[in-house]
Amino acid sequence: MNKIKVICFLNPLSCDGKSVDRWREVETIFKELDIIYELVSHKGDLSEKVFEILKAGIPNPTTFVGVGGDGTHNALINGIMRFKESCPDAYIPYYAIIPFGTGNNIAKSFGMSPMENLIFNDIRRAVISTVWGADYKMDLGKIGSRYFADGFACGIDANILKGRDKDKSFLRKIPILFWMVKGYLIYLWNVMKNLLGYRTTKGEIEIDGQNKYSDKIFNIIINNTRIYAGEFDLTDTAYANDGKLDILISKGRFNYLRRYLLSHRHFPRIIRKLGSYGEDSIYHIKGRTFKLKFEKPIPAQVDGEQIPDSNEFTIETCPSAITLKIPVEPA
Repeated sequence: MNKIKVICFLNPLSCDGKSVDRWREVETIFKELDIIYELVSHKGDLSEKVFEILKAGIPNPTTFVGVGGDGTHNALINGIMRFKESCPDAYIPYYAIIPFGTGNNIAKSFGMSPMENLIFNDIRRAVISTVWGADYKMDLGKIGSRYFADGFACGIDANILKGRDKDKSFLRKIPILFWMVKGYLIYLWNVMKNLLGYRTTKGEIEIDGQNKYSDKIFNIIINNTRIYAGEFDLTDTAYANDGKLDILISKGRFNYLRRYLLSHRHFPRIIRKLGSYGEDSIYHIKGRTFKLKFEKPIPAQVDGEQIPDSNEFTIETCPSAITLKIPVEPA
């Protein structure tokens, strides 16, 4: 029987409403493994719910478990960090991931996927890790008052997300059409639209107090974990416990497309490296603080969630901010 108190957080509206059905699979595994757990199902802001529970007090040790995708983890981690800021001497729980989302960038960066069937047992490994996982001191990124575990992006990637969210919001008003089109088709439509129409912006990038880049910018990714957009390993030196973030700059449509086409996470590293072949080191740099300035406001996102357009962004690293429980069992 586990000595760690396990509290699972689930948004029943996530995964287009399928999360409740999927939770039943997870619940079965918890019971099979004789892990005692609690479920907090909350339709509102999970960051507020987490803060409320932490303020009421939890035993040591406790694991908070995010049952969902990167957006769910972002909300929960922001709630934890907000509490940590307000009560710096208080006990902070472990954090564990059970991947239910679409992209699952954070989970995939630690070798987990939302699969549990005859071939894959990743959900089972995720459940085991809530109690018996290895302790991983995980860095976080921070922009303004908001933390992120996976990554920040501005430029075409954020504009694709912005268009997708706008189209999904419109189509939800017509349920039959939304059901027919599905999320991936909406996303693909916005990818094609932006590849044809999005334009570069002049910008400047300062890293750790030094001017590193001043030229055209098509896209910027600042990663804490490796996997990005669900299936791509664009920054394979991004380690979430090295006290730094990795910035990847695309100055134009050609090198942006080449990187994506060659950087699928299942490709051998020698092929992924071809995505940046012939480029010098100014396009992929590690750092702790990043200051981005553009000639006009551009769209941005953190962990797959939109943030307001701006012509200036400052991103900082928060080393060893949380302790993540990660799987040690083989796949």
